[in-house]
Amino acid sequence: MKDWWLARTPSEQRTLLLGGLGLLAVLIWALAIDPLLQQRVQLRDERDALLQSVAQAKADAEAVVALRQGNISATVGARPGRSLLALSDASAREAGLANSLTRVEPINDRRVRVWLEGASFDQIATWLERLQQSESVDTTELAVDRALAPGLVDARITLEAR
Repeated sequence: MKDWWLARTPSEQRTLLLGGLGLLAVLIWALAIDPLLQQRVQLRDERDALLQSVAQAKADAEAVVALRQGNISATVGARPGRSLLALSDASAREAGLANSLTRVEPINDRRVRVWLEGASFDQIATWLERLQQSESVDTTELAVDRALAPGLVDARITLEAR
């Protein structure tokens, strides 16, 4: 290899050296720097999404605390600016399902899942109908099991805002 290098003219040696350095720079960029920059952008986007989720969760938690403290007027009313989580919790309580409501879990900003145990089937049907007609909320999934007492059911409901 040394004999081959020495057989090259000085201008060929400079050209080969500069080409090798250029190739090394391209390899470093392609294999190290560019992937790191892409990962940095991805992590920044993920961080922004998480911060937005935290802000929404704090707002929803404040609405639930206000509802549980009896401050229903603070959150009940027109839907604009109100999360589906707060709306579903408040409306279920207004429909007389407070004692049966065991869990309300957000799936995303447009969908929530609600669990009811030992609830009146008629009250659930009336509540879901009201949500659909006056709040533009559709029932996308409904699983109902018979409870111990007649007329009472255990239900898992997925609600979606239109």
